[in-house]
Amino acid sequence: MYILRKINSFLFLIFFFTPVIQHHTNANIIEISTGIKRQKHDLRSISDRTNSRIKSENVNLKYKMNESESFNYTGALSLERPNYDEQIIINERGQKIPLSTVASNKPAPFLSNIIEYSDKDLLISSTIFFHLVNSPYRQIGASIIYEYFLFLRSTIIGGEISYYQQKQPKSFFINNDFRIEQRPLTIHANQAKLFCEQTLTRNHKTKIEVQSSERKKERPRNYGVEISLASALSNRVYSILKTNYITEGKSQKLYDERGYYLLYGADLQITYEPFYDLFFSLSYGLNIEEEKDPRTNFHQRVGSDTYGFGTKYSFSKTSFYILSSYSNSNTGSNDFNLSGGMGWEI
Repeated sequence: MYILRKINSFLFLIFFFTPVIQHHTNANIIEISTGIKRQKHDLRSISDRTNSRIKSENVNLKYKMNESESFNYTGALSLERPNYDEQIIINERGQKIPLSTVASNKPAPFLSNIIEYSDKDLLISSTIFFHLVNSPYRQIGASIIYEYFLFLRSTIIGGEISYYQQKQPKSFFINNDFRIEQRPLTIHANQAKLFCEQTLTRNHKTKIEVQSSERKKERPRNYGVEISLASALSNRVYSILKTNYITEGKSQKLYDERGYYLLYGADLQITYEPFYDLFFSLSYGLNIEEEKDPRTNFHQRVGSDTYGFGTKYSFSKTSFYILSSYSNSNTGSNDFNLSGGMGWEI
């Protein structure tokens, strides 16, 4: 079981990232992190999707309270300061203007509360999240996760249901008839997932996840599948291979100037542990995004290469990490993400 423990411990890097200290203890944990990023949301996320690549900075504080073997609570406070000078919207006169002319770049505190119950056969986790103050994309939502363990946890089956509401600034778009239409001021989104995680051998573990999500009155419902394989190549080298495919329902109505989206790709991560609890990880991903609009016979395919690096070191009751990624597409656009943090038991 040593190799399986190592597989679980390195899943935090890049794809399954979570910087929580990997100790099975009833101690409380505090984590502090900060980062800077510029990225565009895709169909795999039901959160704010602005169709713009804007740079933002963030600071995060997380507190995990483990008072018993069955119950724990996690509270997380995030401050993110986006640069709305880079985000362009269209006003009622059809003019393109920076969002910063009608919205503030001030950070908006975002709070998440997670309550988790577990025993030998199951885990139930519920989350409530919301902005504490008004912001251009003020959010509130909730989710619940259920996992059931079989065969001494060699098999895990479960699901997740999420609901999400997001405010949006007043903006418009030009439709295919060259008329100006207003975008919705409030988005209601939902997402459902089913997954199965299976230990194949002492060196291999796989996970299959199917999902469907929708941002009502904005995008058609989408459907997707993701398959992951984690392997221990040796006592100190591990890998994760992930493939994904997600598409929007083409029989459903298009609400704005964009066509139907299709996204597919694969990611590979290699992690090396030169010393106990010191990890270095490199990754590469290739993802293809297609957009087709039957109203205008428009078809566009965009491919992007993503390179990642991560490292983590734990000693005693303290853990440090650095995580970075860079993505470049065949259209010349690029995304990046750089973050770091530390956590300790108290």
